[in-house]
Amino acid sequence: MTEIEKAIGEFRRTQSLSAAQALEVLLEDSYPDDSVVLEVVDALAQFRPGGSASDLLLDEDAILRLLNSAEGHILGLPLALASRSSWKTLPPPTNRTSLRITKLFSDAEGARMIQGFIPREMEDRWFIYFEDGWLNFHRSWTGAHIFALRLDGSPFGVRVVNGWVSGDDESYHSQGAEQDAVLLLEVIESHFGDASRRE
Repeated sequence: MTEIEKAIGEFRRTQSLSAAQALEVLLEDSYPDDSVVLEVVDALAQFRPGGSASDLLLDEDAILRLLNSAEGHILGLPLALASRSSWKTLPPPTNRTSLRITKLFSDAEGARMIQGFIPREMEDRWFIYFEDGWLNFHRSWTGAHIFALRLDGSPFGVRVVNGWVSGDDESYHSQGAEQDAVLLLEVIESHFGDASRRE
């Protein structure tokens, strides 16, 4: 186990100021020019037990989520698989509208969708995770559950077999099912699409 792994484990266990400061120094010295790691360093620098990172508007749980999302990058491992517990989420809305999406995704895109997406920056608007056959899309700031797609494998790739968009006007202002489907496909392409990997 490396010194960084030990320091991460110590901070997770104790959430103490000394553990935060030790990890902050170690990360900053080891990755002085890495923007992903420095975001964690900045958050740790503002950590106070029982308090919050006021300038970043992050509480202790948010700092731990930020560390979780960056840990694979820090240790040179594959990105962590997103799950419901990786981020703040609200339950699905009771009012939903069905979406018709006939898009066929490649196997590589399907694998990335199952991996999900954990926000790393304030500009990241979506938290996405795969659970029980459904790909779930939540707003990162509010946790509101906006979209969900039921995915299934096929001999030609990954297909959508069902889907819905939130009908809760307080959390999402629909532009109509057709435009909602276009928006959702744009979100998928920007996060998981094969074309985005070639840019």
